[in-house]
Amino acid sequence: MNKNIGLLLLGIAISRVAYFMTTPFLTFYLVNLGNISPVEIGVIVSSQAIFHLLSLLIVPKISNHLPLKTWLILIAFGSGISNMLLANSQMFVSLFILNGLNGFWLACYEPQVKLALSLLSEEQMRLKIFNLRYTLINFGAVIGPLLNNYFQLNDLNSHLILSFAYFIVGLLNCSLVIIEDDNQLNSKQSREENKSISLKKQFILLIVAVTFSYFAYSQLQSTIPQFLIYQGKQGLAIYRKLLSTSGLLIIFLQFPIMKITKKYSMKQKLIVSNLNLAICLLFAPYLTKMWGMLLFLGSYVLGEILLGSNYDYAVDKLADDTTKSSAFIFGEIVKIGSVVGPILGNSIFSFIGWQAAPWLFAIFAGITLIGSLLLKLMKDF
Repeated sequence: MNKNIGLLLLGIAISRVAYFMTTPFLTFYLVNLGNISPVEIGVIVSSQAIFHLLSLLIVPKISNHLPLKTWLILIAFGSGISNMLLANSQMFVSLFILNGLNGFWLACYEPQVKLALSLLSEEQMRLKIFNLRYTLINFGAVIGPLLNNYFQLNDLNSHLILSFAYFIVGLLNCSLVIIEDDNQLNSKQSREENKSISLKKQFILLIVAVTFSYFAYSQLQSTIPQFLIYQGKQGLAIYRKLLSTSGLLIIFLQFPIMKITKKYSMKQKLIVSNLNLAICLLFAPYLTKMWGMLLFLGSYVLGEILLGSNYDYAVDKLADDTTKSSAFIFGEIVKIGSVVGPILGNSIFSFIGWQAAPWLFAIFAGITLIGSLLLKLMKDF
């Protein structure tokens, strides 16, 4: 592993620990403000994904004119500034915009980091590098909630920690050394290349199908925490336990599962992932019970592991070197699921009531399963 990959992975570790100390608890922070309705909370939470998608209209044009290193530095410092401002916001409009900006910067950063890791790694090591990135993300998912509990972070001021973390990542990115050839692969993409990526049937089916998996995944940061708040004071403790335990299980099980499933195609693994993410929603209404927590974790962890790096690697496989930048950018369209999930979930629950949770989570599970049907239409890859 070269120095550049090490710096990128270190930045991922630092930013993800801070991210999981703060962002997953945004719903709780907003409830504590007392002046934001459940529907508005759903809209604010989904603003990250909304801006994430809007960035797809801007990012390709900007990235075509900036060296990869410069782009990574600007994004990290931009994220730091937006989180600093978010920590001092209390009104719906400012919360929506600033949380949305966090989604915008994340949309800029994720495909560029994946591209850099792809360009800087050998083909035979690429899946392992993507899995290592995914392991570090889940390391953050374990440590972050524990630190949140230790420091008793209960308000938006906690986003100052995330702001500081992104400034550190920006400084780390200043030390990157990326050769010009890598920049050219990243930045000299034509409209024709973008079009060729977006029109590939396999690529389109992959994106649309995985969008439904993200619909299920988004419930973990929106509808499920609101449901747990409805359960009383134990809700926050249960949510912290849920995040840390799932992250810890993913770290321990990721590589064994990766080894076991190595003989299966990407299509098969993504189908099993979608099925498990749908199943875990059926157990979400019973998270306050031990059996419900265990069944939720079992299905969620397997679904998460098989989705994580496998989706990134699937995008990488469906693109060649001349279209890889466009592929990773357009691959972020799956975040549509993260827009629809919080808005739909919180709107329905605020209208019908949390007592209907088992039926409504079952409906969400059914919606998620559409992803499996679409994946079956794809050729094996």
